[in-house]
Amino acid sequence: MENESLWEGDIKKTYLKLATPTAINMIIVIVYSMADTFFVSQLQNAEMVAGVSLCGPIIILLMALGNFLAIGGCCLVSRFVGERNFDGIRRVTSFCFYGTVAIGLLAGIILLAAREPVMRALGVTAETYDETLPYYTALAAGAPIISFSYLHSNLMRGEGYTKDNMYATLLGAIVNIVLDPVLIFVFKMGVLGAGIATVIGYAATGVYSLVIIPKRDVHISMKPALAKIPHEYRKDILGVGFSNLSLNLMSSVSVIVLNNFLVPYGTDKLAAMGIAMKLSNVAFFALDGYAYGAQPPAGFYFGAKRFSDLRELLRFVILFLFGLGAVLSALTAIFAPQLVWLFLKDPEIISSAVLMLRIMLITIPLFGLVLLITVLFQAFGRSKEAFILSFARTGYVFIPVIFLMSKVWGYYGVISAQAVTDAVSMAVAAGMFLPYMKKLK
Repeated sequence: MENESLWEGDIKKTYLKLATPTAINMIIVIVYSMADTFFVSQLQNAEMVAGVSLCGPIIILLMALGNFLAIGGCCLVSRFVGERNFDGIRRVTSFCFYGTVAIGLLAGIILLAAREPVMRALGVTAETYDETLPYYTALAAGAPIISFSYLHSNLMRGEGYTKDNMYATLLGAIVNIVLDPVLIFVFKMGVLGAGIATVIGYAATGVYSLVIIPKRDVHISMKPALAKIPHEYRKDILGVGFSNLSLNLMSSVSVIVLNNFLVPYGTDKLAAMGIAMKLSNVAFFALDGYAYGAQPPAGFYFGAKRFSDLRELLRFVILFLFGLGAVLSALTAIFAPQLVWLFLKDPEIISSAVLMLRIMLITIPLFGLVLLITVLFQAFGRSKEAFILSFARTGYVFIPVIFLMSKVWGYYGVISAQAVTDAVSMAVAAGMFLPYMKKLK
């Protein structure tokens, strides 16, 4: 059983063993949406690229709904592993299974029924409507599949099976990448083909998880009789789940807000931001994976009351994340022109996207630490603190900052708002986390 390494061995090696597949998995996740943007961009149509980019918040939303119960369940499962409470794991995973299925179905119905107002909120204009509608419709119809694909990979991660999480996501990405050019170019389906390929890719991820679970020594259950869980379990799952949901939902909202602030500057700027965000997300998701990779061992050490081991883990992870963020920021800034050129060849769009990308990644080391602290609060069952932090980078800090900076510096203020937000969010996170850690003895 992979989680046996949690009980013994070098703490740093244990973290890297669990976190590296998680980080690779997160990078693969961004390949889903990046593949669509890449293949659609080969048509050299800025409206199509903008249409796919404008639907980015929908993918974030569906990922958030899929992770809602799964992340809360993962945190509780990792603590139960430390406590050797295997019956609790079976009950928690059953509850998460049926809850996620219901949430995905409801999301699909709402997104299809409220298509027009949702698309307007995304920033879709008359110029981009025809190229956004097919992609949006495919994602909305596939909402239950996309949401469900995140469930079991997270629950298995809670028991230490991070490699299967990576393999499931990799399979989906391969399916998506293979189908994209076939549907877009061979069958001439354009953005609709990109959307269909994405949904089928997520379906492959979900099927892989269902097939592999019976072959692993895990305690994951899908029995309806076990889905009724004690109030304290439900409170824990929902508390952490809401903090993670708010983090992802506000990420979606912040993208919508950013796109709406860019609309007055033209479709080219929207296309450039879409490309810059896809590229920056590779770095962001790498840090995201290594931050979430700390969740199972941190939850385990917390549940087992091994606080000295927990502190050793955190010292290493903080230094590791900050250093990795600095390296990724530097490399992306250096190679930004070459990376952007892979998508579009228009000199003006390339120039805009390169500037956006470099500015967005200035504070990425701080982003990694803010996310880590949020994840740790989730692992410790401190849903209130995690909830407050989840709103910082994309909510109560970001929105006032972008309003203020757009008034003062216009276009350059808009594209610099997230970097400023990261610095402020880091101060908030440190102020909350350091006093809490002093209490753990």
